[in-house]
Amino acid sequence: MSKIILSPYQATVFKKLEKVLQKRGNPQGIKVNPKGYWLSKRVAVYIMHNIAKSHHSKDGFDIDVENVYIWLFGATQSIATTQVSNTGTTTTTTTTPTIVTNNIGLGWGHSTTVKADNSDATSTLHPTGVINTWTYQNSLSVGTELTPNNVSSFHFNDNPFFKIITSDESITVGDVIELEKIVVNGIAQARVISITPSSI
Repeated sequence: MSKIILSPYQATVFKKLEKVLQKRGNPQGIKVNPKGYWLSKRVAVYIMHNIAKSHHSKDGFDIDVENVYIWLFGATQSIATTQVSNTGTTTTTTTTPTIVTNNIGLGWGHSTTVKADNSDATSTLHPTGVINTWTYQNSLSVGTELTPNNVSSFHFNDNPFFKIITSDESITVGDVIELEKIVVNGIAQARVISITPSSI
């Protein structure tokens, strides 16, 4: 991956988001460590590619911080923020997030994170003929539910660790995810239990 370089405006959005995460946590109110390597890297890359390098509006920071927050947690409901100006005027802004469907391609399942990370997998096509691809909404994070594009993708049994080969979110390529099988509304799916940045 290339270097992450943020403009002064983007860096301010990043710092303000860290403060929001410390104060607010996730949408369920659970505390979040904004200094965690994987989270910081993911947020910085997103800001670098999706937030303007400069903004001329005084409210731009707050709107951009809220948009990154919504992207980060894949919030599916409107989020209202209320601000009181120095003159006592109250302004409420409601942001309705857009749901984005992303795709991810995984290598073979392995029994440990280390084995998956050290694998030389470069293709999602397995010798059995199965293409191991999945879809998910918004951003990939712990707790994200994945839907298989091919029912045969569920043959991971005791090998729940996968190297990410392809992804609509380039930050995740090469990382290793751990999956657990779940059933949602009668449909077999998987949930991300952990994400480990690649050491290679």
